Amino acid sequence: MLRAALLALALSACANAQAPALDGTSRTMVGENPAPTIAFADGRASGSTGCNRWRADTTPQGVGVRIGMTAVTEMACPGPAMDTEARFLSILQATSVVEVRGDALVFVGANAEELARFAPVP
Repeated sequence: MLRAALLALALSACANAQAPALDGTSRTMVGENPAPTIAFADGRASGSTGCNRWRADTTPQGVGVRIGMTAVTEMACPGPAMDTEARFLSILQATSVVEVRGDALVFVGANAEELARFAPVP
């Protein structure tokens, strides 16, 4: 009986875990120049790749969010911006979930590795 009660309590805690409230927040990728950005509004994410604009739907997943299929504009930019864009889009594709850790937004890969970190926009 005690085991069943503990299991029910654990399942309840998992079910009550909620994705962070990200709507209205904006972040900038750490360590890139030009820095890709991400902003959340109305269940969507959008921003700059460092070159082009991008947007995608988001879905709550555990204590984070999952970023869906991404649409990207297709303008040409100077070399460094295109390199940044290629890295960002690669990271975005490899991201399993986006989580809030402290004041940072972290893109997490399939093996729980940190792929990118975004700091709040001042």
